[in-house]
Amino acid sequence: MEVINIETPWPHFEVKHFLTADECSLVKENFKVADTPCDSKPITKHFAIKLRDYKIMESRFMELLDQLDFNFDKDTMKFTCRCHQLAPNAVYKIHNDAEKKIVSFVLHISEQANGTKLYDKDQVFVKETGWHFCGGAGFLRDEHTWHSFDNLNNTKVRQTILMNIIKIDPERLETLTDRFMNIMKNKPEERLG
Repeated sequence: MEVINIETPWPHFEVKHFLTADECSLVKENFKVADTPCDSKPITKHFAIKLRDYKIMESRFMELLDQLDFNFDKDTMKFTCRCHQLAPNAVYKIHNDAEKKIVSFVLHISEQANGTKLYDKDQVFVKETGWHFCGGAGFLRDEHTWHSFDNLNNTKVRQTILMNIIKIDPERLETLTDRFMNIMKNKPEERLG
């Protein structure tokens, strides 16, 4: 894995060889349309990744975080991963990630497509990241990490895997845990298994 740190328009990184060729072939099986044109709605689609591939992504992502000298705290953070497709000629708006997202990384699964477009604090376009098959681009979120992506001038679906480190909301976690415990204690007919 080769990590290239870039400072303009704000700190971000590009990664070459995030996956080996064999791993990339396995992961590509998650995508049902596999490089075929897509004219259907919605223009963007998220879906779950196979558990086997989730484990590959998580392991590689932790390696990437080590190279970035990022301290992953499993008590306050969690890893998320999902597949994403964008139809030909579709555009996803300029946005900044939600505050709960700490690190964002887009793994490029399509052999060719457009990279992520980066904007300055005034949302003026500055550059497009490179497209690295089985690699990708990412950043640590702050209030100025404005970006967008598109699949303009392409006839094939843009296939990526979105990975994030997100903050765990202790209040929500406690609420879900309490709810589960109440089900287990008070409603034995709803117990799992």
